[in-house]
Amino acid sequence: MKNITNKLINISQECAAVTKNGKNDYHNYSYTQAQDVAKAINSAFTKHRIASTVSHEVLHFDTTTNKSGKEERIVTVKATVTLIDTETGEYVTTTGLGSGQDLGDKAVMKAETAALKYAYIQAFNMSCCGADPEADLSVDERMIGTDVQKPRKTIQKPASTTVQTCSSCTKEISPNIAEYSQRIFNRPLCIACQNRH
Repeated sequence: MKNITNKLINISQECAAVTKNGKNDYHNYSYTQAQDVAKAINSAFTKHRIASTVSHEVLHFDTTTNKSGKEERIVTVKATVTLIDTETGEYVTTTGLGSGQDLGDKAVMKAETAALKYAYIQAFNMSCCGADPEADLSVDERMIGTDVQKPRKTIQKPASTTVQTCSSCTKEISPNIAEYSQRIFNRPLCIACQNRH
């Protein structure tokens, strides 16, 4: 498994962070789009000769009634992703879970998209610039009303533009990787050293 794991470390380094280009105008928040995750992953996979296959499994399907009295479908899906090194045949699998809720027929598609997006984000330790799925209030507001208290906006300091080095191997790292590592490990680490820790 040495060849594929080395490639996956390189992919993790190249896909360390994804920006939040999506904008929900109704609730006024930004989010990481599935297409941006796919674009970063596909580019790295092609470069390092990694093929992937995906299968989805519906784990749960239910209906609920929102505050307007309309029935919504709620679906939870598991995405199983197989990553194959096309040069050696070595492969690894990873999974992700996603849920989708919709008035119409899009609940399964929303769940599949979320499951695949988070399978990649978690497998490659991708930082989504503070994106947190628990911060989405849209479902809460539909279910219990519009009196959900929204969190106060916080001002984030811009990432440092100075070049930093890994505190473990002294390799140069980008400001985004350094910032993420500082939050998680309390010191700047490159992707490879983060994986070791």
